[in-house]
Amino acid sequence: MLFAQMNVYTIPGGRLSHTPPEPPPNVEQYSLNQLPRKLLPRYNHLVSFVKTVKAKTIKLTFFAHDATCNLMESLEDFVVVFHSGEFAANKSEVFKTMHVSKYKVLFQD
Repeated sequence: MLFAQMNVYTIPGGRLSHTPPEPPPNVEQYSLNQLPRKLLPRYNHLVSFVKTVKAKTIKLTFFAHDATCNLMESLEDFVVVFHSGEFAANKSEVFKTMHVSKYKVLFQD
């Protein structure tokens, strides 16, 4: 995922509040091609953060008589929880299943 534009500015007073601050008139705007080298680590961190949030945020939930299925915002990750206690998840192309019994938990890769 690439952001088309990045706005860089310092918050007056340096503190965040519950409402977003008004950007000052001297906002620096960069496209990805024009982004200075010193801002690339921040950009990569933001992209990673957004991917993580999308992988954990539910976009669609389907309730069946024996399971609940969740498709995450990334559209690549999904989770199926069976009412019998079994669990299946596809998270970034790694598929894992888990069977929960009264005394043991078994993981399979």
